[in-house]
Amino acid sequence: MGTESRLGEYQTQAEHLHGELVGITSSYDVKGEPVIESSLRVGDTHSGTANESDPAYWQIADNRSYVETSTAVAAGEAMSDFLVSDGWVATDGGLSNERATVTDLRKSIDGAQWHIRLVYPSAQESTRTNLAVLIMSPWTTRGTSADG
Repeated sequence: MGTESRLGEYQTQAEHLHGELVGITSSYDVKGEPVIESSLRVGDTHSGTANESDPAYWQIADNRSYVETSTAVAAGEAMSDFLVSDGWVATDGGLSNERATVTDLRKSIDGAQWHIRLVYPSAQESTRTNLAVLIMSPWTTRGTSADG
């Protein structure tokens, strides 16, 4: 009998969350193509082989540039506001500064803790136009159905 994994479920949920965030900012002028990676992440296994019981989570990393700094700020704020209105709890974790706003948001979904990090230019920044979105599922196991 294989080790039960929720990776498939977590991948679907992460992709849904990502779609919502991209959707609410779809009217913002993006410069070029966003760089998006959706992948399995495996924790420390203390082993050189892949095992069903290895700790794992699903992650989506989205990096996009906007035409202007003010657009990147507006997109980041819109995403943050949307998530807070949906019950996510936001903190800056002390990482924000005069160049960047870093917002960590957490929410329990079906009894498991999710984490989203948004990084975008601060309102005082005048040269940066990028927004980074990182969606991390709760930990589960690699299981029998995951690749890798």
